[in-house]
Amino acid sequence: MKRSADLMKIALLGALTAVTTPSWASGDARYTVGLFKQAPGSAHYFKKAVAYAVFPTIARGGFIVGGAGGDGYVYRRGRLIGTAQMTQLTVGWQVGAQAYSQI
Repeated sequence: MKRSADLMKIALLGALTAVTTPSWASGDARYTVGLFKQAPGSAHYFKKAVAYAVFPTIARGGFIVGGAGGDGYVYRRGRLIGTAQMTQLTVGWQVGAQAYSQI
């Protein structure tokens, strides 16, 4: 019983760290946008979009309780106009961690 409580504490600490860790890939925003502009599933959105937010790295992790977070950049007509933050908390059956990009 004590071992499972210790594992839960470690998982919760990991999830909270994922939420509070700033994006280490802030310089990769232009690279990430380039990838999404080349992807067949998302390229057409850039032709009509007036503005968009790009999150080069979102870190996500959890064990029963999980969280995700990342720092992003907001562009209007291809010009950087601000920053954004994304955070998420989840509860339910889950185990693991991942990092991904999002527009």
